[in-house]
Amino acid sequence: MAERARVLSARTTALVASATGLALLAGLAMPSAPALPFAPASAHVAAAPLAQATPTPEITTLRGVLQNGGIGCPPAGLHVVLCDGSGNVAVYNTPGVIDVLPLLGQEVEITGVMRPCQAGMGDYIDLQSISPRPCGDANPTPPPAAPRNLAMGAEVIASADGVPGYPPTALTDGDAATEWRVPPGRAAWAYIDLGREEVFSRMVLRWGQQFATEYSIYVWDDMLGAEGDWLRLAYRPDGRGANESLAIPRAEGRFLLLHLVKPDMPGGGFALAEWEVFGEKTPNLALGCVARAVGSQKGREPWRAIDADPSSSWASTPGANNPHLVVTCDQPVQLNEIRIHWDEDLFGSLYRVAFYRAGGILPRGFGIENNDGGRDKISWVDPVEADGVVIYVDEITDGFDHVAIYELELFSLGAGDDAALAASAEPMVDVLRTSSYGSSSDHAGARPLVSGGTLDWWSMDGYSEGVARSLVPGDLRIGPLPGEAQSR
Repeated sequence: MAERARVLSARTTALVASATGLALLAGLAMPSAPALPFAPASAHVAAAPLAQATPTPEITTLRGVLQNGGIGCPPAGLHVVLCDGSGNVAVYNTPGVIDVLPLLGQEVEITGVMRPCQAGMGDYIDLQSISPRPCGDANPTPPPAAPRNLAMGAEVIASADGVPGYPPTALTDGDAATEWRVPPGRAAWAYIDLGREEVFSRMVLRWGQQFATEYSIYVWDDMLGAEGDWLRLAYRPDGRGANESLAIPRAEGRFLLLHLVKPDMPGGGFALAEWEVFGEKTPNLALGCVARAVGSQKGREPWRAIDADPSSSWASTPGANNPHLVVTCDQPVQLNEIRIHWDEDLFGSLYRVAFYRAGGILPRGFGIENNDGGRDKISWVDPVEADGVVIYVDEITDGFDHVAIYELELFSLGAGDDAALAASAEPMVDVLRTSSYGSSSDHAGARPLVSGGTLDWWSMDGYSEGVARSLVPGDLRIGPLPGEAQSR
């Protein structure tokens, strides 16, 4: 334990999928760069430019026949022949966002923001939604709900004002024709204020001619460390420019930070047109499920861990070996995040999270080493379809003989965002993220167990390394558990 604790001493660990598993980001060498702002507040980033609020663009609705050709209005590549015969309007469709090919030549209704053409006369409409609608139809076919860009109009603060005429506010103005440009010879950062806590699982970076080949994305977490800290969600050492769609673990926060480290050309700068953020809040899937355990204390039964009451908890029987909590649901669900609210003192210092379906352990799971209580959040990109979860404690914190869990919560991606991830053609960043929200300010928190610098989901044969192999469920079988009521 002590040796593993030294190797894995970071408070929060983020890992990225590679051919051999999930590479430990904390161990990746990164070029020197300016220090990140400590907190998303003016007191901590006094040197940053003043925040500039971006007004929300006015939405325009047009009806007509969709045709190819931008009619001399770059960057538009389409146009709509208006139903009332008053003329044509150029249409710009951001590549990879909406598939308009099936609607070419049809009568449609479109919504978007009117913008001036880059050359020539007139305006074009920057497409946001489109649906079939005959010109004489007063009741349009409702379009499927389009993913909402949570960053649209968000306040922006950056390390550099940018090249004159290319300010940081361009990142969230919804206009792919405007850019934030950073002069050559420096790394740079920018963070955005979403205005409130939001859940997100996908981002799109729309680069200009100059892009970052190495960059990181962070979310501000008030409960990390003594005063909060930036939690890294994704690290990309091989950025490709153009429109990069990034799948990240399901995360929640108000402030997001983008740290640009290395440009694509030596001595070059950066040009970024849009930073888009997508996701939606989803319910706690553990509510309504059934909790059980081999043993528990009177008044602290298993169901209290999934009752949405933060003041009640399940507590294992004192002295019991390998206490574990089992939560089963009626139907399989797609899981992307689990949160465990441990007692501050009574927690598993070494535990595993296993998934199962139809009573059998699935070949995906992971071990967690933890040296503090409080809330552990673990999220990942590829969903796990399961109808149950097991929290299996291998070791209890020193000085105690039982564990207690106040709440166990399960989450999935939203239906719309899940579909958007599946349809994306861009390479994805696959990350397993953990963060521990305990009361101590100097502990390492929860982190995934690694062996040789990588962490794999459990395979049917387990790990090749002896220490990691001991964490595979092995003989653990999910069946009737004696001596405990299964629900309230």
